[in-house]
Amino acid sequence: ALRTALDAAGYTNVKIILTSGFGSVDKVNAFVKAEEALKVRLFDSLGVGGIFKPCRTATMDIVGVGTPEKLERMSKVGRYEMPNNNLKLVA
Repeated sequence: ALRTALDAAGYTNVKIILTSGFGSVDKVNAFVKAEEALKVRLFDSLGVGGIFKPCRTATMDIVGVGTPEKLERMSKVGRYEMPNNNLKLVA
């Protein structure tokens, strides 16, 4: 439903990443099987390091929208911008 809504709104370039609650091999396999059955790509990447042991975990929440020069702050409660000098902006 998300992919269909994004495509219909003209956001075909937006990628979908399965994260967080998808820390189960069974859930990932269900999505892969659904893709095969529906003959459509449902996700572009996985962020499910928790299924591998040992693992390191991190979040990838959206905390702002715009450009670095004009960033509109927005996030869910408890999330905020944490600059990381190791990351590089690629446009």
